[in-house]
Amino acid sequence: MKNILVPTDFSEEAKNALEVAVEIVKLSLGKITLLHVVDIPAPASPVNLVGDYITTIPDNLYLEQITENAKARVREIVTNPAFEGINLSERIVLGNIYSSIELETEENQIDLIVMGSKGTSGLGEFLIGSNTEKVVRRVKCPVLTIKRKASVFAIKDIVFATNLADDQGLVLNQVKMFQKLFGSIIHILKVNTPDSFEETKSINKRMHDFVQRYQLENYTLNTYNSKVTEDGIINFAEEINANLIAMGTHGRSGIAHLISGSIAEDVVNHATRMVLTIKMNK
Repeated sequence: MKNILVPTDFSEEAKNALEVAVEIVKLSLGKITLLHVVDIPAPASPVNLVGDYITTIPDNLYLEQITENAKARVREIVTNPAFEGINLSERIVLGNIYSSIELETEENQIDLIVMGSKGTSGLGEFLIGSNTEKVVRRVKCPVLTIKRKASVFAIKDIVFATNLADDQGLVLNQVKMFQKLFGSIIHILKVNTPDSFEETKSINKRMHDFVQRYQLENYTLNTYNSKVTEDGIINFAEEINANLIAMGTHGRSGIAHLISGSIAEDVVNHATRMVLTIKMNK
């Protein structure tokens, strides 16, 4: 977690994300890049209803104006005395938000994205999803999603939601880094649902095998019964007042995503606590 990217749209959620990133680099002695993407929309159609050519691509003067305005706002954040002593730099790029963030992570070897999110629900979620959800799906590095400002920042209790499969190595490496950095307890969580019900004896054996396989320390073992996996994860985290939910994601897209969806993305959208998502097939 030496190289952290914080995308900003100057919202309150983005401000909260930057504050969390600052707390992380204070301990990891890393650096933060504050990224603002000047989003350039693609033309929806070459002609309008009466046959006239149209475009939604802004002209050069408009782009220059909004870019200069963005530079000023980012510079104001970076030079804030509150961040004195923090290795904090800025980047302004033009393009599509999700593609730009993905490119930044690959070209600059980003270890972690810390990103604010409002979350989504209902019809809006079905149609477009949240910005953060799309980033979670696309990028290869871990994404820490921040929903709200914490009065006192701490990551003492981490809920690690898992199906106890043997493909969790990459995910747990990242979770253990957070644990070491913050001195956290990892609460291993298996949600038991009617569709994939498993007897307690079987779960307990698999949990102990899981802990031995990945050499975990300072942990608890937990089974939570719920009709829906996402609800079980969120409700358990609420009940123990966890600071962070951590989980792996396959990052499926296209038809595969439409068919199976993503538990991780649903938790990112609906949880009010911090959520750390990590690609399982990096």
